[in-house]
Order: sequence, then C-alpha cells, then structure tokens
Amino acid sequence: MQVQRRTQEERRDATRRALIAAARRQFAENGYAATNTPAIAAEAGVTRGALYHHFADKQALFEAVVEEEHALLALAINAAAEAEDEPGPVRALIEGGMPISRPCRIPAVGAFFSSKRRP
Repeated sequence: MQVQRRTQEERRDATRRALIAAARRQFAENGYAATNTPAIAAEAGVTRGALYHHFADKQALFEAVVEEEHALLALAINAAAEAEDEPGPVRALIEGGMPISRPCRIPAVGAFFSSKRRP
C-alpha cells in the first residue's frame, strides 16, 4: 500500500496552524513580553527559519493569533444567535444592541444587528 504524500500547500498550512497553536499557548501562559520565538518554534516542532518564513516577527504571529481568536468568537456568537432556543446572554446582547445600532456610524455594526432581528 502506497502512502500518499502531502502537497506543499498542505505542509505549509500545517506548519502555520502549528505555529499559531503554539503561539496561542505561549502568549496565554507567559504573556506577550515573556514569550519568545524560539519557544514558539520549539513547541510547534519547527525551526525558527520556518517561523520567520510564515511570519515577519513575533508581532505578526500575535496578530495571526488574535485574528484566529476573533474568527472563532464570531463563529460561536453567530451560531448562538442563530439558535432559536438561545435565551441567554448572546440573545440579550443582540436584542439589547439593536436600539443603539440604528444611529451607529459604523456600517458593519448596524448591519450585524439588523441581520439578527427577529421577524
């Protein structure tokens, strides 16, 4: 039986995911200032060269962690908001935020709350 090799894109994505996961743990445990790139690379099981191939510096890696966390949070909020039986804080936030979103000058905020209105 022949084992199919991963493509370069699959290897690149796996390395990036491993770096972000390791960085998330390091930043959470040690804070930004005490986290260093050699520790992140070691935890991810890659070289520092691989880290710097994917990210310009520690700040760029931190930004990737924040972006991923933001995306995961948005998915969780949207899933909870779409649930018809969601009586908790997410529903209260959406319903409570609707009146203040009308005069909001940030189009994305107004659009978010407008899309969540109940019929």
